[in-house]
Amino acid sequence: MAQDIPGQGGTGADQGANMMRKLLAEMISYSRGEIPVDLSLTNGKLVNTLSGEVYETDVAIAKGRVVGLGTYEAHETLDVGGGYICPG
Repeated sequence: MAQDIPGQGGTGADQGANMMRKLLAEMISYSRGEIPVDLSLTNGKLVNTLSGEVYETDVAIAKGRVVGLGTYEAHETLDVGGGYICPG
């Protein structure tokens, strides 16, 4: 059974949970547009692989994850020139 060590911030599980909460809060901030994303893929056609629908939209990426669709402030922008974007 894990024990708290004074001055060490709790158990390893507690520290891991706190790190995950902090990461989630940061990802939500990216999604809300409060923080500029790392990369914005613009002028793309997003493929919904479940329905087969295709949407013309921009895709926002932060820390290697898609955090939103639409226009976002970004550190880097890549115009995909009408190309298809799909998960994978």
